[in-house]
Amino acid sequence: MKNAVKVFSLSLLLAAPVTFTSPVRAQVVPTDQTAQVWKQASSHFPALQMAEYLCRPQGSVALEPNALVADSSNDQEWSAYSNSGYDYWDAKVLANFWGQDVSQAKARIGRKVLWGGENKAHLAQMLLDARIKALGQVENLNFYAESGFSYDDVQKLSKFWGGNAWETKLRIERNLVMGDSHLVFRALEYAKKR
Repeated sequence: MKNAVKVFSLSLLLAAPVTFTSPVRAQVVPTDQTAQVWKQASSHFPALQMAEYLCRPQGSVALEPNALVADSSNDQEWSAYSNSGYDYWDAKVLANFWGQDVSQAKARIGRKVLWGGENKAHLAQMLLDARIKALGQVENLNFYAESGFSYDDVQKLSKFWGGNAWETKLRIERNLVMGDSHLVFRALEYAKKR
């Protein structure tokens, strides 16, 4: 993995103009397979997850050292996850429950969906158990911290829902844990119109 990144970096350096005073520009053209993965990632994952893949002619290389590197089985898992109806916050809740990072949880969700049958039923039950556990820890604001809501958003939602900023953050946290982020965004939309 590190060697592949080094070779890729070296190839960019060697492809650069001889004079190092001009900026080096690189264009990465995705193959059909990586374009499909990128399309799924950009349409389904939050903005932070969209940067997870660096396209190369042979496939995808993850930017984080321990992140998932796409191969055919992982592509199937990620595709199954993307089409499963589970979202980023579901994966985040399960990742915390399973003691994994979100990328690993997404792949695991995809695997269980691919296996089908009772595995899907177990997955639904695990998500329920994970949500119950996470609701017991809402004061930590584990999900709110990643949500991207600004202080101004919290103030607007506080006025809309009633209550103070702390209560609003807890309410956002509970909605994220329960998979109801769309309710928060809708409330914020209405709050901004007031």
